[in-house]
Amino acid sequence: MQISENTRIRRLLRKFPTVEDMLGWYGIEIERFDSETTVRDVAWSHRLELDDLLGDLQAGVDDELRDHDPDPDEEQDDDDDDYDD
Repeated sequence: MQISENTRIRRLLRKFPTVEDMLGWYGIEIERFDSETTVRDVAWSHRLELDDLLGDLQAGVDDELRDHDPDPDEEQDDDDDDYDD
């Protein structure tokens, strides 16, 4: 998922719960965000550099996706190990 300044925070939170922790690094509490709050809104209201926030959120989401989507090569290696017995 590509995060942009117009990405809605609630959508991110639904798909990637770790976003709450990432926002916490900035001291941002998510309870007051409505369904229309965007990454740009958060950066502006907390006086953050938009590019920094986008970069951190994107890196966190990419990490979460990588952790949940196994590498097909690794799966193949695991399967090969089963036949060595």
